Amino acid sequence: MSTKLPSLSSIEKEHLHWMQLYLRLPDAGVGPMFSSDEACRERLVDVQWPDGVWCLKCRSKTVGYMMSRRTFYCEICKHQFTATSDTVLRHSRVSIRKWFLAAELLIQHNAKNPELNYPTGHDLKDVLGISYAAAHALKKKVLDDLSFPEVGLVGDCVLTKQPEPLPMYIPKVGRRHFQWVRDRFEKSLGWEPYDDETLVLMGDELFKMR
Repeated sequence: MSTKLPSLSSIEKEHLHWMQLYLRLPDAGVGPMFSSDEACRERLVDVQWPDGVWCLKCRSKTVGYMMSRRTFYCEICKHQFTATSDTVLRHSRVSIRKWFLAAELLIQHNAKNPELNYPTGHDLKDVLGISYAAAHALKKKVLDDLSFPEVGLVGDCVLTKQPEPLPMYIPKVGRRHFQWVRDRFEKSLGWEPYDDETLVLMGDELFKMR
């Protein structure tokens, strides 16, 4: 008779979420893939308007672009807007690229150490070269954007890889799902199993415990 496997704790669900995000980051890294603020702006536009830019006010697709001001304008209602208008990045003085880099750092460290408050505002200040106040506000907004269960616009921009399909025989957000993702996460880091690895029989399945 099989034994029902224990469900995931809230901490494990969060960890699962961050590991899944990590596995969707670009292999070369966010910095090399989006090497300029203009490349990040283009990515922001492509993610927001995959079928072409439309006016935020009247929804018309008759939209022009003023290159010198990096501003779109609607030829129907004359409304002007940018790639960051009506987004979490609006009014931010931090460059789009630094938003993307902050998202990558937060995903990397939360996937590896979900219980640690890292990177801190001071860490982001030093890495990104911005003020502590800007770094503190940036961290909060990016964390909100990336939070479980669904990511927002910034997450959609930096997560360039499609998630690997979960095998049909593995229930979602269960212990086997957690182990399946963790195995792939650790493999991506090049982590080797401990020599004294302990195998524990849980119901009808074997799970690696470290």
